[in-house]
Amino acid sequence: MPLISVLVPVYNAEKYLHRCVDSILAQTFIDFELLLIDDGSTDSSGAICDGYTTIDNRVRVFHKENGGASSARNLGLENAKGEWITFCDSDDFVDTDWLKNYIDNSEGKCDLVVQTIKILNKGYDEINGPQYFIEGDGKKIMVALKYHGGTLGYPVNKLFSSSIIKTKFLRFREDIKLREDEDFVLRYLMYVNNGRIIKNGGYNYIIPDYHSKYLSIDVFDIEVELYKTAWLISGGKNNSALDNYQIELTLQLMATLFAGKYSHVRPFMKTIGLKVFRWISIKAIIKKIFDFVRKI
Repeated sequence: MPLISVLVPVYNAEKYLHRCVDSILAQTFIDFELLLIDDGSTDSSGAICDGYTTIDNRVRVFHKENGGASSARNLGLENAKGEWITFCDSDDFVDTDWLKNYIDNSEGKCDLVVQTIKILNKGYDEINGPQYFIEGDGKKIMVALKYHGGTLGYPVNKLFSSSIIKTKFLRFREDIKLREDEDFVLRYLMYVNNGRIIKNGGYNYIIPDYHSKYLSIDVFDIEVELYKTAWLISGGKNNSALDNYQIELTLQLMATLFAGKYSHVRPFMKTIGLKVFRWISIKAIIKKIFDFVRKI
């Protein structure tokens, strides 16, 4: 049985699929399996995936009708054989020590290992995530990643216990198209007793075009679900991560009321909203709005 299962959903990724897969197969840690899930690609991605099975026996390929990244990841979860599970997106790539970083920090009673992420965006690089070691339960990890790190919703920089995923039957929601990965991570954190955030990382994330991809999506309902899960993790007590969610949800509500679709005005509302929250009287009014939303 391989120690790690690496799951890669693939859809029309022929331009960068070789870069992704080659970087995974070049890992210094070799006890892993690579599951490539072809999500009904209409280009040569499926054939490229099949080609890798003749090169490396650690590669397994699954072909399915197009259903989105969540359904592809779920098919991977159902077929993963590793003790640990992690993810990689087909348009990203990893450094050679990506998996080794995980294993070197997974000893003992560990439920989760989190790395930093290198964000690549047209000429400049940025490291996201706490660049120091943190250890604690799901609540502590949530606070660190949501408020201090900014990488809570990324499954690609996290090593998950296969046992927790299987016994709790955790899957990605296929009925939502935005922040479904953050929803999965939050639900996983509910069962984390000892997670670790390490200061190094090996994942290279290429920023997608969120504006064109999510222009018409109203994400208010999923934002409420995210807060509910975060509230459960926190045991019903406020903390910096919950405060951050409260700001997001309130801005979501305001934007929905004014524009109908939050994503149309998200950049504007984010900028204005953070300034508004510095005004104590306005903040109090908005908090009452949010408290009403939370009750319903």
